[in-house]
Amino acid sequence: MDISSYKFHQEVWLDDVSLIVGWREEVGHIGSGVIKYLKEKLKCSLVAEIEPPGFFPMNSIPVEDDVARFPESKLFCYPEKNLLLFLSHSPNGEWYKFLNSIITVAQHYGRLKEIYTLGGMISLSTHNMPRQILGTVNMFAFKKSLTNLDIELSMDYETPEGQRPTLSSFLIWTAKQQNIPGASLWIPVPFYLADVEDSWAILKAVEIFSRKFELGLDLSDLYRSVDIQKEKIVRVCDQIPELNDYFNRLENSQGLSPDENDKLIRSIRDSLETPDDINI
Repeated sequence: MDISSYKFHQEVWLDDVSLIVGWREEVGHIGSGVIKYLKEKLKCSLVAEIEPPGFFPMNSIPVEDDVARFPESKLFCYPEKNLLLFLSHSPNGEWYKFLNSIITVAQHYGRLKEIYTLGGMISLSTHNMPRQILGTVNMFAFKKSLTNLDIELSMDYETPEGQRPTLSSFLIWTAKQQNIPGASLWIPVPFYLADVEDSWAILKAVEIFSRKFELGLDLSDLYRSVDIQKEKIVRVCDQIPELNDYFNRLENSQGLSPDENDKLIRSIRDSLETPDDINI
């Protein structure tokens, strides 16, 4: 294979590799939240990365605290379960080449058995409503391996005419061309949590993967994060009582005005970005 686009950090051979892919810009930070949690909890090692030139604009790199923040596309490995984790910014160009690069770099470490992608979709639900994982697969037979995982697999989704498919949908389509089973998993996220971490959605996804790959993870820290997020929202509702009315209307399928939407988004975002001073 052409390795000019890759940087390899570690050589390891795996059997029947499973790959989980997350994107940094996803709604509710689901992709990045899940991949980062699994990477740290499982003590995964960085094995490879895709170099940014050709896929990302290099003339507009953001600088934070005098440090240039280059786009990153990194692959991590948990050899005990033949598991690879890929976390990346979304490429600006050469989508097909980039998605094939993900498959190629994963196959460098073993036969690629299956691919899972993670994403969030904006919903008019509220944070009090249980998160549900929706899934689409690229091969009908692949559904059988997911039937015991509390994933709603009856979703029938087609990209609207004139719109570009999501990266996740495009990736499992690309995988199908190489006869690799793939599933694109989506979690509806309350619209006012779209720009922050949706702790409950991240917990739901981690639970699914912990069961699927028999990881035996202690998720008490994630449960605590969910409780803290809920408590912060309760606090801001005590300070701004009309937010309770907004939530009641949303739960009864009643809409909000644009100004009410904006107020809800700003209030919740500000409350969740305050330092954690809650003991649970």
